[in-house]
Amino acid sequence: MTFSSQAPAIPGWRAPTRRSAPARGSVTFRLGLFNLAALALVGAAFGQGWVQQVFLADSTGLTWAILAVFLAGIGVSLTAALRLAAERDTLEGGRRRPESWVAAHREATRGRCAGSRSIAAGALRARVGAALQPLRHLAGSLVLLGLIGTVLGFIMALSGVGAGIATDVGQVGEMVTRLIEGMSVALYTTLEGSVLSLWLTVNHQILSAAASGLVLELVAEGEAHARD
Repeated sequence: MTFSSQAPAIPGWRAPTRRSAPARGSVTFRLGLFNLAALALVGAAFGQGWVQQVFLADSTGLTWAILAVFLAGIGVSLTAALRLAAERDTLEGGRRRPESWVAAHREATRGRCAGSRSIAAGALRARVGAALQPLRHLAGSLVLLGLIGTVLGFIMALSGVGAGIATDVGQVGEMVTRLIEGMSVALYTTLEGSVLSLWLTVNHQILSAAASGLVLELVAEGEAHARD
């Protein structure tokens, strides 16, 4: 038994020309390529012992909290990439997916005036932007957590410093130990938060570019059909 490779077209709409598979999956390809490259760099750093040092030097556990937020951001990135790839497939194949942004926008603009189409385009941009908003917030949270680690580290470092301790030879060693521990927390949490925030920011930029292209093509499609 054979099945047609062409999905049924939506009434009143011409089925767009389908692109090749690499074009349809370009957002997932670009996102995957970048993340694999970044993961390779992390693997190289792990081999040098630098990654382990970041976690071992932190006595507060904040580095693990930063890692947890980052992994949540990776999950959000993957979910958004799959959604954008599905929307792109719907746009190019004309297949019925009632829950998709494409189907909702086509329904909102079919046979409507220019003002209504403009409102629908604004609503589409808002929906797509809202889907990527959590990723941007998570990227910003990583920087904030890194700064919190900086403050905690300095508090830990300075908590062991005092005029009385500085003049007591027996306590100088303990003071130096606290200084080193506090500065390690401050520097490593800041470093981890900044690097992982940059990672998620690049993911967000890749997804934003794909989302903008999708919105522009969908709005242009609606305007083209309105002129027919």
